[in-house]
Amino acid sequence: MKTKPIKNKIMVLTTFIFAFLTLFFNLYLYYTKTKEQEHDYLEKEKNIQNSISHIQEHLAYTVSSRLETITKLDYFEDFKQDLANDTFEHRTRHLDKLRFNYENIKKQVPHIETLHIIDPRGYSYIRLHDTNLYKDKIADLRSSILHSIKEPKNRHFYEYGIFGLKYRVSHPIFAGEQFVGLLEVGIDPAYLSDFIQKLTSFESFVLIKEKDSKKYVTKTPLDPSLLAQLQDTASDTVKYDDKTLLKYVHTLYDIQGNPSLQVVTVEDVTHSQRSFLNFFLLSILTSIILMFLLLWVLDRFFTKILLRIDELLYLINHTQDFIIAIDAATKKIKFANAPTYSILGLNKKELKSFDVTNILLPAPEDAKNSVPLFERSSKALTKRALLACTKEHHIPLEMSINYIPKDGGYFVVIAKNISEQLELELQKKVNERMINKYIPMSHTDLNGVITYVNEAFCNLTGYSKEELLGHNHSMLKSPKTPASLYKKMWDTILADKTFRTELRVLTKEKEEIWVKILIEPRYDISGKKTGYISTREDVTDKQKLRFISEHDQLTKAFNRRSFESKLEQMLEDALKHNKTFGVVMFDIDHFKKVNDTYGHQAGDDVLVKVSRIARETLREEDFFARWGGEEFMLLLKNTKVEELILVVKKIQEHFDTADFTPVPRITSSFGITLYKLEDTKESILKRVDEALYRAKELGRDRYEIG
Repeated sequence: MKTKPIKNKIMVLTTFIFAFLTLFFNLYLYYTKTKEQEHDYLEKEKNIQNSISHIQEHLAYTVSSRLETITKLDYFEDFKQDLANDTFEHRTRHLDKLRFNYENIKKQVPHIETLHIIDPRGYSYIRLHDTNLYKDKIADLRSSILHSIKEPKNRHFYEYGIFGLKYRVSHPIFAGEQFVGLLEVGIDPAYLSDFIQKLTSFESFVLIKEKDSKKYVTKTPLDPSLLAQLQDTASDTVKYDDKTLLKYVHTLYDIQGNPSLQVVTVEDVTHSQRSFLNFFLLSILTSIILMFLLLWVLDRFFTKILLRIDELLYLINHTQDFIIAIDAATKKIKFANAPTYSILGLNKKELKSFDVTNILLPAPEDAKNSVPLFERSSKALTKRALLACTKEHHIPLEMSINYIPKDGGYFVVIAKNISEQLELELQKKVNERMINKYIPMSHTDLNGVITYVNEAFCNLTGYSKEELLGHNHSMLKSPKTPASLYKKMWDTILADKTFRTELRVLTKEKEEIWVKILIEPRYDISGKKTGYISTREDVTDKQKLRFISEHDQLTKAFNRRSFESKLEQMLEDALKHNKTFGVVMFDIDHFKKVNDTYGHQAGDDVLVKVSRIARETLREEDFFARWGGEEFMLLLKNTKVEELILVVKKIQEHFDTADFTPVPRITSSFGITLYKLEDTKESILKRVDEALYRAKELGRDRYEIG
């Protein structure tokens, strides 16, 4: 058969193209996944690095604040004089008080291992972690001491010492203007592992470099194989315990710039890698199967496809469309398919004697505007026409008209009966009216007087059309909507712009609902503005979701994110308008004991009741939020210290008289502060936190002013 070589060539070409596309697709898939993994790795590595920096800065800030508080305690003044006098004689009389503060700060920051006081000459004055070791000149062993003596200021760094590598937070001690020593805390570097695992949920290891050695060790014994892979800088992955772990290594340096420890964070990617490999292999297998299936189809049907060319006329004659070829010059029909003969009741010979303009009539709108039905164009034209079967019976058609400039020119018309389509279009208009029934819509004149409402609008508001027509939309106005919003609305629509917003409205039953509203100008046929058209959508549920996102789910108070946003707003207002405001931070004393003794449900009940009492005590314009755990925040506008104290005392009185059963009694400690010029969010939060800390240090169930 002559077609066999052609068939073989086409099949070979098809195989090559399909194989090439399959290869390209799978290589592109692999490349895309690899790049995605690289990008994801870099993003996570960056996030972990940022987390480490944040953890270090936050820990340094927290510890430094606690150290500063210690140096401001009353008994510490005598201690400063002893340091200033350069004597070791009275060091023991301070040990008990210092030990109390040391144990307290260790409870707050569990990873603290050392608390060291160094005199201004660089000698160890007191080691709270080893009180028997003192008088040694620590400045000769650690360069940071000399830096801190020459330039006293808060510092935090890694440095090796007698007790190994520690993350050290150093705070200078002053007696008046005189520098009298250093107060230094040493923190176990393993704290990084705990914090990172909390922040990222990834397992983390801290490898500490032995001093004067290249060897890294851990406090927690590790499998030698795992430790070796963690330290292997040539690979980003760890194979351990039938798992594949992705490794993120961050080297930290001591104060002299030497590498001192490595934080190695690992992510279990076993499942994702296996899933991708399985997907990749499945994709290749599927491509191969499809290729063989295609070859089988081609081999089976290619010969038949070639032989069916002679059947095209059969198909044309059995289609439902009308196909007509027309001489462009004479408008005589040169060819028509069987459906055309059948619908007209003519045979081929009779139809060929017809002028096409006798059976194809322009659509009424084209006939009215004298638009010709046939135009010589290089592009296919789509037009509507009528097929005149008889004088009374016309069929609506949609025609694709192609002009072929050959042998004087031909028009090839492919037309389909669109009687059903026109019925569908009519039904679509009916459907649009149905949709309109469910979309609240209103028209007003230029003054906002309602001239039209649809059924959906009436259903939304509860009013009838008669109750709405002729009235202003202000009848739906909620008293909670500010007048400034309506001014903005009129400014927008009077400028012939579209206005969009969400606002409260009142139904006929005075129920308050939230609607999303869109208002646009309306114009008549001449382009003159005649009024406004508006649509509404009930978004009450959306507003409820917004409430959930801004409030604490347990107490219904504002959450921490809302508080920080409100504080930033009040700071801006205070700076712009020279206003003041107060900040109160309080927490429930011994709340952990409540949970441990009476259970977490009782603890939750206490939190809810405390929140309700605080809210009921405050003014409407004041702001109350749950800061976290058992801590709460208050923001009071335009207030004085005396007024803040009065509010705190009222809250304490309400706590004393409230029933917290089964808890017999609840007390709270309060920190109070006022906004000061050039305050930042960080400075005012630090001040109120320190005031709360002092209140708890001095016995609880009291307030302190920052």
